[in-house]
Amino acid sequence: MLERRSQLTLILGAPRSGTTWLAKIFDSHPQVLYRHEPDLAMPDAAIPKVCRIEDVPHYRDAAGAFVEALIGTRNMKAAGKLPLFAKVGDPPLARTARTGLVLALQVAQMLLRHGHHTPFVLPRHFGWNKGVQPHVVIKSISSLGRAGLLAASVPDARIILLVRNPLEQIASRLRGYAHRKMRPFRLVDDLLTTAEAQRFGLTPTSIGRLSQVEQMAWEWAIMNEKAVAELSPHANARVVRYTDLVLDASRKASDLFTFAGLPWHKAAEHFIRSSTSYHGPDLYFHVRKRGQEPLHKWRGALSADDQARILAVVGDTAAGRLYPELLTGG
Repeated sequence: MLERRSQLTLILGAPRSGTTWLAKIFDSHPQVLYRHEPDLAMPDAAIPKVCRIEDVPHYRDAAGAFVEALIGTRNMKAAGKLPLFAKVGDPPLARTARTGLVLALQVAQMLLRHGHHTPFVLPRHFGWNKGVQPHVVIKSISSLGRAGLLAASVPDARIILLVRNPLEQIASRLRGYAHRKMRPFRLVDDLLTTAEAQRFGLTPTSIGRLSQVEQMAWEWAIMNEKAVAELSPHANARVVRYTDLVLDASRKASDLFTFAGLPWHKAAEHFIRSSTSYHGPDLYFHVRKRGQEPLHKWRGALSADDQARILAVVGDTAAGRLYPELLTGG
């Protein structure tokens, strides 16, 4: 178990919940060392992907070691997620040099994708100056089912759970599946073992009869409800609606920086401004968006029948009640 990690913030959320944008707002801060989805490199970790709250004591020490391993992960995905930002003590052109190295390695990886090769690992102090103690930010879409375990294992860290409107999140995932930007949908492993799923009477047979959007709605509801319930007793955790972040990004991000123990910085303000005034092509994996457009795209992407099916699932859940305007037709 980690004894002390006060300079650590974990950003958790389901896929397509806006976690990368929030994480990059944090990464823009000169004092932050960022790790982007490092747990994807550890699919066989010694802790379950969905941890029942009663199993937390058993896995607590292993989860502390898991977090330390995440911090040390330096593959291209974890340590080289663009855009890169200037950091404390950077010499002139350091950011440009780091970006150039990442772009060159990305080209090399594309050229070698059909050959036998090991993923590139970036230098030990890539993006950071030796001897300087950074504030580490880890972003994960794979550890939502471990929220309570992580909160217990790194009690001095800060945990931010970002929850997106289920209609927006599911519409975005469907778009990713249709354009082969994401792997085909498969229900989260061990979802049906959770107390939340059992409370709603979900079984392999009952959920197997449902449409894909209904299964996705149940996954959204159960995983977010579980995480919210497990984090609620912890003062070091905060639940944030993606809608509120988009509508007032600077104020909300400033509040989250304060929560994490980071001073507000003009670099974060600059990134928020540039990332929300984008007018280029609508790219799927992109942290720059056209203002508040992400809050409304679902309206033309989901049929009325799919909308009704999703709302019928989430309407009786605590996670769904995070968005009361959906349930009242607002």
